[in-house]
Amino acid sequence: MTDSEVKEADDLILARHGTVAFPLPPTAIIGAAYRDFRRREENQALAKEGGLAAGDFERYAFAARHVKRANGDAAKLIQLALDEWEIGLDSKMPMRIKLYGQRPELRKALDYLERAA
Repeated sequence: MTDSEVKEADDLILARHGTVAFPLPPTAIIGAAYRDFRRREENQALAKEGGLAAGDFERYAFAARHVKRANGDAAKLIQLALDEWEIGLDSKMPMRIKLYGQRPELRKALDYLERAA
């Protein structure tokens, strides 16, 4: 393994156990939620045009089932991530594991959105 592969493996182990070296700021989590909604729209448009082949779509930061169920509501998406965090930790995507492994930061992002509403 290379040094970067070892570091990534270490980061994933830490994230799966709820320990992070550098927590994501709430604004980054909220931004990821909105980017996922935009990605979903773009992927759907490409699929309708017939231009979306397997592997050509943009992957989500959050779990696809959560993005779909949230239906454009960032607070609902983050709440789903908090309620069903195991889904994110079972992912093969390192960034998703890190995102779902930071439950205190997800809570802060949700609190921020609820205060802003």
